[in-house]
Amino acid sequence: MSRFFSDRYASLVPYVPGEQPQDRRYLKLNTNESPFPPSPGVLAAVSEESGRLNLYSDPDARALREKMAQTYGVTPDRVILSNG
Repeated sequence: MSRFFSDRYASLVPYVPGEQPQDRRYLKLNTNESPFPPSPGVLAAVSEESGRLNLYSDPDARALREKMAQTYGVTPDRVILSNG
């Protein structure tokens, strides 16, 4: 056992991932996967925005706040976004 690894963790059983069928006969709904590719609209949006991946996002998320405000019929100053 490594001197950097506490003995109390020696009895832990490592995570064993579930079966990953390769034959595409099954839909694995328990793993948040989809058997379908992204829609053409998603692919177009990703392609369009991929040139901006080198930039930080707007910390105030103005575009999202404005769209949410419009959707719910309020002003953007009434929309609060947070982590978690």
